[in-house]
Amino acid sequence: MVWLKMWPLASRNRVRWVAPLVLGLAGIASAAEPSDGKTGTPARVAAEAQACPIGTRGAIFETACDVARGLGRLEGPILVAARAPNVEGSASKASELAARVADAVTAALGATLAPPRGVLSLGEARARASTARILVFVATEVSGGRLLITADAYPAVRGFWDRVRAAVPGPLSHAVSERRIDGEVGSFLRPVSIASSRPQKVVAPADIVALGCGDLDGDGELDVVAVGRRRIERGRIRAGRFESMATASWTVLSPVAPSPLREPIASVVVSPGRHVDVGLTDRRSGVRLSSALAAVGLLDQPLPWFGVGCLARAGIGLGAPRPCMAREPTVVSVGSVTDVDAMAGSRVVSADGRARTVVAWRERATSTVVLLDDAGRSVRVAGVGGQIAIGDVDFDGVPELVFGADTRTAAADVLAVRSWGSDGQLRERLRIPVPDGIKALSVCPADAARPAQIVVATGAGMWIVR
Repeated sequence: MVWLKMWPLASRNRVRWVAPLVLGLAGIASAAEPSDGKTGTPARVAAEAQACPIGTRGAIFETACDVARGLGRLEGPILVAARAPNVEGSASKASELAARVADAVTAALGATLAPPRGVLSLGEARARASTARILVFVATEVSGGRLLITADAYPAVRGFWDRVRAAVPGPLSHAVSERRIDGEVGSFLRPVSIASSRPQKVVAPADIVALGCGDLDGDGELDVVAVGRRRIERGRIRAGRFESMATASWTVLSPVAPSPLREPIASVVVSPGRHVDVGLTDRRSGVRLSSALAAVGLLDQPLPWFGVGCLARAGIGLGAPRPCMAREPTVVSVGSVTDVDAMAGSRVVSADGRARTVVAWRERATSTVVLLDDAGRSVRVAGVGGQIAIGDVDFDGVPELVFGADTRTAAADVLAVRSWGSDGQLRERLRIPVPDGIKALSVCPADAARPAQIVVATGAGMWIVR
């Protein structure tokens, strides 16, 4: 037998018994208890069966998935509401950004209640949650080129709580997630200009044949991976210098190729927070390395290509694309390409949140680059040099092709940037002379709400173009 003591509470000259308060608290507490898997919405149960993606979907989708899992099992009805976002600099559509995040969290939770339009204070959100059992209050921040989402789950305030404001309960659970901004987030920020980009010269090794850029160890800072004919270096740009943080020797990593090319071809594919794949035609096999550049394994083919797999030697070029390791999936099928001497790829998120993979390769014999996305759209660009890169430089959801001039004279080299619009047309956005010649290119992920860094290896060192 359970004894329940009841005591009177005076309110507006009337006496109300507080016993229901204890029972109400018990009911609210049960809403946060872990489920046996037989309850909860079907969408939420299905979502929990898979890990949240990292770097394969839009930033809003991925962070929403993270916080939904971090909040734990919540029994509905659930209402998601958003507070006014905190955006570094200025945002042209701040409230719309908060609404997009609230919609994404609602979908990730499998909530059946539509989130209220507009941004709210916590008090306003509680007042709107009268038909909910749980209120999830979401805060959005954009700073340092990153999207940060914070979510708190509260027991919804109902009639009795409205009369006892001093006893408003705290959150049942709390979750935080962040990702780098992309084209979807960028669509809510003020547009940035590529045309005003200027180069910063950096002291760096001269023997560079390929570059990669990304947060290799997951600490929030960008790493530059520089591939030379003798060694691979991972470093960061500080005070106008490339500071090496880790080094690996090709001699230790992979045997010499049976017939190295006179002019080597190399490539780098960075998987943020996981590993980096590196290849060089001087060597028999490409290699997979940890963030410390320790060997993880050999690739089945010499040259990795983002979104496609790996390429083998084909005469004096590359061809025969296949997975880099057994059972690894490929995103874009490029067919039986042959005689390739440069390739690039990137994942670009459009303003509506759809992620697509865009790849490019250069046909050695014609100096023509073919751009192709995972939806089958393609375009050909003539007169392109042997160094190319792909990325969303201004975070508007439109991919950019970054390339050098088709010239053998270093003094005539030029860095060019063209956007590949939804109408299939390429529009030039930037053209900068590079009199020392371009030896390698890479487009970095976001690190601020301004154009992404383009890293250029030149005959005299390195340029950072922003």
